[in-house]
Amino acid sequence: MTQEAVTLQAGIERPTLNRIEQGHAAARIHTEIQVSEVIGVELAEQMRRR
Repeated sequence: MTQEAVTLQAGIERPTLNRIEQGHAAARIHTEIQVSEVIGVELAEQMRRR
C-alpha cells in the first residue's frame, strides 16, 4: 500500500505520515488508530514495530 493510499483512507496529509515514519514527528493516538485500521495491523503491533 502506498503512502498516498494510506493518507487518503486515514484522512491525514502525506507529509505528516512521512514525518511520523521518519521519526521527525509524533503521531496523535487518533492518527495511530486510523493508520492501523487502514493498513490492517493492530495498534499494539504497530507500536512494537517502531
